[in-house]
Amino acid sequence: MTQAPLTPLGGNREAPGVSFDQVWLEIAETRIRIRPSDHRMKIGVTPEYFPFLRETPCDAADIDLTVHCQEIPQIPLTLSLFDSGGVWTLGLSGDRFIFHFRTLAADPPLYKLAVMSRDFSKGDVFIRPDTGLVIGNVLYPLEFPLDELLVNHWLANGRGIELHAFGVCFDGRGLVCCGQSGAGKSTMARLWQEVGCGQILSDDRVILRLQDPPKAFGTPWHGDAGVASSTGCPLMALFFLEHTPENRRQRLTPAQASSLLLARSFPPFWDKERMEATLDVITRIVERVPCYRLGFVPDQSIVHFLKSLAYEINRHNRP
Repeated sequence: MTQAPLTPLGGNREAPGVSFDQVWLEIAETRIRIRPSDHRMKIGVTPEYFPFLRETPCDAADIDLTVHCQEIPQIPLTLSLFDSGGVWTLGLSGDRFIFHFRTLAADPPLYKLAVMSRDFSKGDVFIRPDTGLVIGNVLYPLEFPLDELLVNHWLANGRGIELHAFGVCFDGRGLVCCGQSGAGKSTMARLWQEVGCGQILSDDRVILRLQDPPKAFGTPWHGDAGVASSTGCPLMALFFLEHTPENRRQRLTPAQASSLLLARSFPPFWDKERMEATLDVITRIVERVPCYRLGFVPDQSIVHFLKSLAYEINRHNRP
């Protein structure tokens, strides 16, 4: 489960986290710069982003955002693309992507708007000044789900995928266990914490980057276990979780693994080009990385089972 929005909108409270004149984040080697359009304003960062803050600026941003505190501009759409059924909708205005964010807690409901370039490298975010995303002179533009949407769409240009998954870096390489809600991701995180080995990347959202070899990264979008790391490491194996009476694994063919991986990812199916790129990323990852169906018992024995399997995979792949 991802974190709830920063709202309730409106209301008086102290600003959480820390604030900066501009913010540099790095999530799965995606560099994000966020700066206010008005130099008198600051950008606020809540605690889940602290591990992803860069102390020094980058030479260039992959995603460059300018944040405006003002009434939401009226931008006519040339095409409606997607309605999440929740707070956000997506449309096109010419060659720009337009995200509308609405909630019944605000009056009027439209409280935030994001205008992004076609490649998602640049954008403007507009926040109404009367919402809970503006506290004093501090702006909180990355309130869920905008943060995840931006990174997801940027990755979908053939760079990687975001997964419903638990990930751990063990012995310098990543084990990623994919599963929908209730599959056991947070349980796995707790068990690895109890055993005290490896570094947990995330208990709910993991990003895979198509590199040589593919790499797994933690994200700020943690689940019930509240674990999020900015660490990345080469991907050793992918697992698809299910509850069984005993710990067991079944090796999958690339064709079997690709369909399971797609079902546990966040594909932009409203965008033909990005969807084709995402399918290509999935195909190339499952062809390079061993994939398994993993049945497990929710106790510490599964950690030792996976550690033994990791050593077996390492021996098999050793030159």
